[in-house]
Amino acid sequence: MSNNRGLTTALPIMLFIQLALGATYRHLRRDGGHSPDPLHPLYTHMVFAMLVAIVAVIAGGRAWGRHRDVPVLRKCGAAVMHSTFLQLVLGVVAVIVVWANAKSHDTSVTEVTFTTIHQAIGALLLALSMLLMLWTRRLIA
Repeated sequence: MSNNRGLTTALPIMLFIQLALGATYRHLRRDGGHSPDPLHPLYTHMVFAMLVAIVAVIAGGRAWGRHRDVPVLRKCGAAVMHSTFLQLVLGVVAVIVVWANAKSHDTSVTEVTFTTIHQAIGALLLALSMLLMLWTRRLIA
């Protein structure tokens, strides 16, 4: 059962790093004008997102599947998996919208909407991962 603890402990740490990578891209982009450059932080954010998604699905899936008799773990696990999928989709949409609007000097309402929702779901995912970690530590021996 210690593997559950390891995964659920790694997930919030990875999500915090992911948050920092996204913020780095956003703030460097602001300093560089409205173009999508610099791309290095964005690509790092995208690649690390795949690693985070794998850990999130494994940790959430284990909580949801192996501990069906513990309602809070089952619900947290399912919420982590669903939020992860939603976050990945929103991330792709946010990149498309940002790049589509790259030549404009103004930020579009669509860009603001999707990037803000992406950030909000990221915050929700971080909170859910913390809940999953804490409940796993408390309820799984």
